[in-house]
Amino acid sequence: MDLPFAAARFCTINGIDNVMTASGFRSDFGEDYGVMIAEGPLRGLYARCLVVIDRDGKVLGVSLCDETTDEPDYGFAARLLS
Repeated sequence: MDLPFAAARFCTINGIDNVMTASGFRSDFGEDYGVMIAEGPLRGLYARCLVVIDRDGKVLGVSLCDETTDEPDYGFAARLLS
C-alpha cells in the first residue's frame, strides 16, 4: 500500500525501468487482485506480492510471499515476460 511516489522511488533506486507500478492508495487493487490480508493484525493491508499484468489488463501471474518480510520472486516475473 505504498504511495505511488514511493514505488517510483524504489524503482529509481534499484534501476528498474520499463514498468508500470500500481498502488493500493485510493484504489481497489487489493480486492481486485485478491492480495488483501483478511485476518490478523495486518488485516486490511496487502500481502507482499508481485502481480504481472500485460498491456491488455490480463493477469499473467502472481507471486505471493508467505511472509510480509519476504521478497517476491522477481525471477518469476522475468520468466513470464521472456
